[in-house]
Amino acid sequence: MDVRQINEDAASWLIRLETEPTAGCKAEFSAWLAQSPLHVQNFLLVSAAYRELDGLKEANSIDVEQLIGEWTAEEAGNVVAMNASVAAATTLPLASTSEKVTTRASKWTALRFAAGIAAVALVGWQIAGTLLTPRYTTAIGEQRTIKLQDASRIEMNVRSRIEVDLSAANRDIRLLDGEALFSVEHDPSRPFRVITDYAVVQAIGTEFNVYRREGMTTVAVVGGVVRITPTKGTAQTLAAGQVADIRNDGSVVRHPPDEVARQTAWRQRKLDFRGASLSDVAAEFNRFNRVQIQIGDPEIAQRELNGVFNADEPQALLNFLRNDRDVRVEDSGEQVTIRRR
Repeated sequence: MDVRQINEDAASWLIRLETEPTAGCKAEFSAWLAQSPLHVQNFLLVSAAYRELDGLKEANSIDVEQLIGEWTAEEAGNVVAMNASVAAATTLPLASTSEKVTTRASKWTALRFAAGIAAVALVGWQIAGTLLTPRYTTAIGEQRTIKLQDASRIEMNVRSRIEVDLSAANRDIRLLDGEALFSVEHDPSRPFRVITDYAVVQAIGTEFNVYRREGMTTVAVVGGVVRITPTKGTAQTLAAGQVADIRNDGSVVRHPPDEVARQTAWRQRKLDFRGASLSDVAAEFNRFNRVQIQIGDPEIAQRELNGVFNADEPQALLNFLRNDRDVRVEDSGEQVTIRRR
């Protein structure tokens, strides 16, 4: 569809509505608007740009909302409302004029200029609508819950980033960093997929946790069934109570039974470690706290630790380590270094 032509048509309608405000003209205008949502969007953009250029008095301006309100319900149903941010952008001062536009010819010149501005604005808006999708982020220690338009729910853990792309055909969530738990509303016509660097996790009406970390993606199924598809491997299914790591080489490593509660303990702000390396333990605490724990010795970093901790209390971990004769804890306020004695 030619955006430039639509804008010129919109400019023509502005002149006709001002010079020929008859019932027949309004009926034709309504029919033109009803042909496409783009007609509505461009008319509003051209109208806003022209008003700024022309400086029309409020008493003489065209009441666009009233005109649109005169459509039949059937016609109005074909129209998609313009994004409020686009409307706000068109009200910015575009130019100043020292004289009123008074003749039909000069009005047409101003309107064509306004149409050109509107075309640029609309194209920019359409590109933005195509390329930009909502992103959500959590900071250190921050957790948040997002309810999607389809009533699905996403619980984001600390230091996480997601990108949400909902369309008529798909529901795709890109987990860019961190971890989230997904409670999915069943909709067989629109697959719900969580995408990471190493895997695609597709829900089959379920609740599941996905943790993206360096070298792997860990999936824990709370309820229902999910299909996991490694980027370099074959698809597999996980049922409720099952946990698996999808590694960057495409391999899938399943955890022992009853691991789900441990994987989702973060929802109660708990950290449950079983045979975790001290470097991994420190990394988990660092996601929740401004006090950052550094491991200053490679051998110490590989030591295994078992225990359940309050995620918001790194001092509990540090006190635990102080009781280890082989470990030295150097505390300098917001940074703590763990070394070998």
